[in-house]
Amino acid sequence: MRGCGDDGSPDRSADRGAVAVRHINEWYNGKGGFLRRGGDEIPLAARIVLAAFTFSIFERMGGLEAALETARSRSAKMLDPAVAAEFLRDGEKILAELASIDLLVALPEEEPDPKISVDEDAIDEISIAFGEAVDLKTPFTQGSARRAFDLAGEATSALGLQEAVVAQARRAAALRDIGKAALPNAVIEKKGPLTEIDREQVRLHAYQTERVLARSPALATEASLAGLHHERADGSGYHRGLSGGAIPMAARVIAAADALVAMTQPRPQRPAMSLDQAVAALARGRGFDSDAVAAVAAAAQGVSHRRRPLLPAGLTERQVEVLRLVSQGLSNRQIAERLVLSPRTAERHVQDIYLKIGVASRAAAALFAVEHELL
Repeated sequence: MRGCGDDGSPDRSADRGAVAVRHINEWYNGKGGFLRRGGDEIPLAARIVLAAFTFSIFERMGGLEAALETARSRSAKMLDPAVAAEFLRDGEKILAELASIDLLVALPEEEPDPKISVDEDAIDEISIAFGEAVDLKTPFTQGSARRAFDLAGEATSALGLQEAVVAQARRAAALRDIGKAALPNAVIEKKGPLTEIDREQVRLHAYQTERVLARSPALATEASLAGLHHERADGSGYHRGLSGGAIPMAARVIAAADALVAMTQPRPQRPAMSLDQAVAALARGRGFDSDAVAAVAAAAQGVSHRRRPLLPAGLTERQVEVLRLVSQGLSNRQIAERLVLSPRTAERHVQDIYLKIGVASRAAAALFAVEHELL
């Protein structure tokens, strides 16, 4: 992946940006997030973003003093002490300045020179990184962004859509759920039936996705497509309630890809379907375009039949199977029951996996699975 500056020279800003996005939940003391990185292992941009987000929340709830107290109490724990010290020194001035300007107008104007541009590959990778960051909200959605990216790209290409549309569709598929960042985990992970209020919050995520992406002129088409990923041909979808030909074919493909990915992942209310079960359910599904369903199903079945010549870190097929269950949040006992193993054998598999991939937590193991496309 290569970006380029104004002078056309290679630039790695896109790489650094994608890495920073994946670290935005990491704590300075190494006890937060999924990677369990700490200190200078976390990109400075990610440390600043986490601090800014934290200060803004507490300032909104309790004013300046609450934000300053948060900087003091969380320094060297959740937050980089150097970043916290900067806020303690200049926080009042910073907040006063922010209150006096329109951030959405001012921030683009503050981009330093030389302005950085990136190529198509870099935009793809950044889109996946942002999608993955939201996927990490829950163990059962990890890997969704990249899988949807692959399925939408293959399916739209197979349907003969123009190359530019294929590129837009795959990015929109990766980004389709970023609006879920605003959706409480209490709703996403609810085991019982959703209330009407819960359902209204869920419906809003497609709107939130579209509004966030629409802030970037370069992603205007992706914003529109991503906002349509829950529309249905019979008008039963959301958030616009479009039907028939009002829904572009690329959006119909993304809707089918989104549904297939969701059905093959477990949820608090139900287990995951097998690929064959999901394809059959999708074909019967209300409001899905038959051509889009056929293309997505073919793409999924083609991907599922591919064999990697060498699994990462020397993992065996059985260890990959265990790693997938670890990534779904299952305990060792649950893994043993699922695979008909003894609890001791399941525990040994998990420990062997940790040693091979060099991690010490289930969360870090899950991220390894995402990064190596094992889910």
